[in-house]
Amino acid sequence: MLPAGDATSGRVQALNVEAKDATCTFDTIPANIASYTPASSTRNGSTTTVTFQGASGNAPQASLVATLSPAGSSYTAALTFHRADAGDPLLAWTVMTTVSLAAQ
Repeated sequence: MLPAGDATSGRVQALNVEAKDATCTFDTIPANIASYTPASSTRNGSTTTVTFQGASGNAPQASLVATLSPAGSSYTAALTFHRADAGDPLLAWTVMTTVSLAAQ
């Protein structure tokens, strides 16, 4: 992030672990690490929204959007992952989490 709040580069890695209950007839995908790189970013006041592109080998394929908000000398990122390759709506999960970012 530049001092003005513009996103210039970055990457996200996420550990994907699927589970199911006893009534589910679908198989789970083995645990794996997914990678994402920035595709675009927009600013709205003090927040920056970054849309990420998932690597072609990610399994499952998921979209990722991060909303970055200033938090003192660092940022808070609200991440939203949404499964993009689910043929059945029951498998189209969304995961939301918040993480702290620090300059490196």
